[in-house]
Amino acid sequence: MYHYVYKITDKKRKKYYIGSRSSEIEPEKDLGHIYFSSSGNKKFINEQRKNSNQFKYEVIKVCSNKLQALKYEKELIQQKDALNNKNYYNGRNRLEFEIVSSRVTKNTVSYLGNLIRLARKERGFSQEELSKRLNVSRSKIERIESGNTKVSIGSVFEACYILGIPLFGGDKEHINNLSGMLSYMNKLLPDSIPNKIIIDDNF
Repeated sequence: MYHYVYKITDKKRKKYYIGSRSSEIEPEKDLGHIYFSSSGNKKFINEQRKNSNQFKYEVIKVCSNKLQALKYEKELIQQKDALNNKNYYNGRNRLEFEIVSSRVTKNTVSYLGNLIRLARKERGFSQEELSKRLNVSRSKIERIESGNTKVSIGSVFEACYILGIPLFGGDKEHINNLSGMLSYMNKLLPDSIPNKIIIDDNF
């Protein structure tokens, strides 16, 4: 198994994507041939499949295990400020769990990942099949199921929807009604709230 960190350059738009990947195929034969990034930007991925000459693929580093690859990927993303930099695809159309320190949050994300894995197996889906239904990479499914806190919230919720996992304990109509009610309640309250206390979330 190969664990590597990579960079994709969109030569036409001069934009970039940084990511990590675990694959049984050699990185140079995998990246840009079979694998086209874990980005949630479907247009970005589809353009690579249709016109690979527009993109440059670089394997930056091959690591000894997945954790090392993820750590190095995180370091590069922070160095380039790729989640906020408009010249990177990493931050586009993604709502990230930022650096998570509380045990409660980590356990909750881990629980949801295990729930998704169980539902997938019960429905007889492979990780590859689920990734195709979500139009994401298999590595993203692996990260969702392992409780990785960097995965897009939208991808997690979409996996729940496809697998029939009810979110917030209700069906679509219930959620729509609840969302409408909460929107109305929010309009009744002021937009800005002055800081009065310091919240200690170090638990």
